[in-house]
This record gives sequence, C-alpha cells and structure tokens, in this order.
Amino acid sequence: MNYKLFKKIAAGALGLLSILLIALCVHIYMATHKPKTPFELTQLSRIDFKQKIDSVEAIKIRKFIGLQDGVTSSYFNMKDGILVYTYLTNKQNSKTIFNKIMNLGHYKAEPYIVSKTDLSNGCPAGFGSQNSFSTYILSYLK
Repeated sequence: MNYKLFKKIAAGALGLLSILLIALCVHIYMATHKPKTPFELTQLSRIDFKQKIDSVEAIKIRKFIGLQDGVTSSYFNMKDGILVYTYLTNKQNSKTIFNKIMNLGHYKAEPYIVSKTDLSNGCPAGFGSQNSFSTYILSYLK
C-alpha cells in the first residue's frame, strides 16, 4: 500500500516538475527572442529643463513621452532637470517631441545640442582625449 502511494506522489511530483520546467523554457524563449530594433534607427536625445520639475510633473512628462509613437524609452533626472529619451528615427524626430512637450505644459526648457568640439572628439566613450588608452582600445575594437 505504501509503495502505491509513493508511486502516485512521485508521478505527480515528476509531472508538476515537468510542467514547471516547460513553462520556464517557454518564458526564457519569449523573453530572449523579442524582435530587435536596428541600432541605425535608434537615436538618443536630451532636453534640459531650466525650471524646477517636481516628481508629479516628471512622471507626467515621462508618461507623455512614452505614449509617443516611436519612443522606446525615457529617463527623467529630477536632480539636474534633464530628460533623456530614445526614439526610432523612422517614426519620430527630436524637434517634434520637444514641441509636443512644450505644448504639454509650457515649460522653460531647451533641447541639448552637442557642440562642434564634442562632435569632433567622436564617441563620448573615448573620454575626450585622442591619446588615451581607452580611445586606443575602442579604435582597435572597431
């Protein structure tokens, strides 16, 4: 009698473990096989707010940005008053998004525009110096 009960419990536990393992495998597959956005279509932009933005306004702005077609992510640094967001260049552009934000609340803000000297330095991961070790490594990896 105990042997039959043990077999039923073992079969049930093995069945449950199999179902959980299959669910885990399906979850991992679905989480890792999302369609990828090509990097050449992704752009990073920044808006500097010249006025103090409280947490309620920051959440409102982030939600508004997130609802825009083509915007993939956003981050609001309340301490420095900086909004950073990424968008797909084939669906959106930074001027349109900036104008929509300005119409949302008439904020005192301006889009961040990279200076010509920063553009000439190339990738910001090179830390600005053309003779640095990190710039050497980055140029080797390209």
